[in-house]
Amino acid sequence: MKLQDTKFLEWATSMWHKNCVERDAFGDPRVTLDEYIENNLDFLKQMYRDDCFERSQAREAWVQTIKESSPV
Repeated sequence: MKLQDTKFLEWATSMWHKNCVERDAFGDPRVTLDEYIENNLDFLKQMYRDDCFERSQAREAWVQTIKESSPV
């Protein structure tokens, strides 16, 4: 398994945990992690790309702030 696959699986697992909480709140039955990923794979891939992009943008902004505030 590639590192990127591992990161995606960790991220998808955290989304599944949130889904379990949401299902519990609505009284819906939970699905297994495998079912959740299988049923939502395209959605999860898109959300993961968006999340990675947002984190990348935030990281770049943070680095720029540090550069600008550091004495030369």
